[in-house]
Amino acid sequence: MKLLLKNCKLINGEDVDLLVENEMVQKVDKEFHLNEEDDIKVYDVSGSYVSKGWVDSHTHSSPLFLPYGDEADKCGYPTGVTTVIDAGSTGANAIDEFYNISKNSKTRVKAFLNISKIGLSKMDELSDIENVDFDLIEEKLKLYPEFIVGLKVRMSKSIVKDNGIDPLKLTLEYNKNKNLKVMVHIGNGPPKIEDILELLDKNCILSHYLNGKENSIIRESRILKEFESSLKKGVILDVAHGNASFSFNTGRIVKKNEIPLNLISTDIYKANRENGPVYSLAHVMTKFLYLGYSLKEIIDAVTVNPMKIFNLKENSDLTIFDIEDKEISLVDSHGEKVKYNKIITPKSVVLKGEFIQI
Repeated sequence: MKLLLKNCKLINGEDVDLLVENEMVQKVDKEFHLNEEDDIKVYDVSGSYVSKGWVDSHTHSSPLFLPYGDEADKCGYPTGVTTVIDAGSTGANAIDEFYNISKNSKTRVKAFLNISKIGLSKMDELSDIENVDFDLIEEKLKLYPEFIVGLKVRMSKSIVKDNGIDPLKLTLEYNKNKNLKVMVHIGNGPPKIEDILELLDKNCILSHYLNGKENSIIRESRILKEFESSLKKGVILDVAHGNASFSFNTGRIVKKNEIPLNLISTDIYKANRENGPVYSLAHVMTKFLYLGYSLKEIIDAVTVNPMKIFNLKENSDLTIFDIEDKEISLVDSHGEKVKYNKIITPKSVVLKGEFIQI
């Protein structure tokens, strides 16, 4: 079946009609002729923006370890997100089960593999270094090369306990000749953020970089020199808002220093989707409008950038959304509330060739 979306407003302001066919999207002439024999559905999306399908690069969309999980089809397409990437909810012990669950999701699902084989079945999964089994990791990488997009290592004191920086060192040593993406969670220390940053390379993704904790990239309202050095090495930045990892104050300082957006993501799971402060990817994107980023920067951070960073196959997924003039209250992970007068609102998606009203 073909889909014709009429009167689409692109991010650059261009008004076009889009034809969706066989996982391809193309612009067509406004006078595009429909043949009676064509199996085609027409949708008029006048007044709405249309972008590539949104990718949430940091979710907990595995239902295996509730309450710190969710379902892809609840945090995915109903919120305008056509692809979710689970950020290491599962390790090698449970990745088979998660893969099989994901095959039944309407939303596209990818996953980071937690370097701890037990994943988030415990919140201190790296307190026992015996949980890191690289032979088992190797086996799962070979088994699911299209599903697993990289490795996840969580580097907070409550997670690594007495193992300090060792889980990260071991992971980066394993990755030397593999060039996998390594997502690195930062939080309360030790290990110190400076020590983490010095180890990172161009294959590393720094998650939660806008947090407002003591062990953050900011000291006395200034950006750490180690953070600046990591950017020069090509380290990728991942917002991963979550319950405790997004600060308006940190965001303002980073914006002032003209540090570009790489990945806007949620760190979403059932509780912070239902009760906040995350709610959805669109809600987190709205916070970046408030901070002064352009719509293009924001949309690129949930479309073009993740597609390139994770080598995702091009597809015909689209997200149709509005920017509404509406007085709202936004709150960060540390309780700061701000007033704003706009909100990004997804209206529908095209997902795997199907038009779905939200």
